[in-house]
Amino acid sequence: MEPPVASFQAFIEQVTPLAIGEVRKQFERLRSMANQLATWWTEHDLVSVLGVRHAEDPYSELLAWMIRRETHPPSFETRVGTVLALVSPELAGRAGDVKEIRTQVATPGGGVPDIVIRLSDTAAIIEAKTGTGEHVTPAGRMQTVGYPDAVQQLFGLPNKPKIAFLTLDRTAAENPEATLLTWADCAAALAKALFKKDVDTTFGAILSVGITHFVRACLSVNADALLAEVMSGGTGRWTDARILQRMAEIEELYSRLEAAL
Repeated sequence: MEPPVASFQAFIEQVTPLAIGEVRKQFERLRSMANQLATWWTEHDLVSVLGVRHAEDPYSELLAWMIRRETHPPSFETRVGTVLALVSPELAGRAGDVKEIRTQVATPGGGVPDIVIRLSDTAAIIEAKTGTGEHVTPAGRMQTVGYPDAVQQLFGLPNKPKIAFLTLDRTAAENPEATLLTWADCAAALAKALFKKDVDTTFGAILSVGITHFVRACLSVNADALLAEVMSGGTGRWTDARILQRMAEIEELYSRLEAAL
């Protein structure tokens, strides 16, 4: 009869690939994304240095700046188109139809959506959070439920706007039709869509600051360390045993970047 220890070791060797199969797939997709993020990564998190970590309004203003036309006209359609596609697949390919991007938009009924991207016939709304929950508007409706109607009324749009609920950890929205996004999704999707050689030095430097901070703001210390390790090429081969050891961080990192992957 095979010794118990040897039998148990053989069992572990058989089930380990099954247990981490999905996590390895997640890891390989993360490794590809990490290579794209590395192009835009900065060593110093200047947004945190300025003392505005997890500050909802400054985050919204920074994201809006990152996708506005005047920020860098040559890459405008790529940048705003990337975010439109995140908010709704139905808005993919509509970058050329964007009329304006506004923040802190006062609407009928008193609600104030954080970001509104207005198109000719509809809009993309981003309701942003950095720790607080969704709340009731003065009109008596939850934000993700009431804002599409309010924005449609404000601009006289024929088609009801799409809305995304942007949080640190993909928190559920009161509106089941709202798209759930993280700040890391937006940053990673922009990093994936843009090539650094195609933007000027000043814009590229500031964009790097935003991309780096939005990703890091969504991660625990361990997941942040894992991402840095993967971007740097790591230390040694990523065996099944090593991935199993880091499974919790891999799953967290994947959950924060899932929409961009």
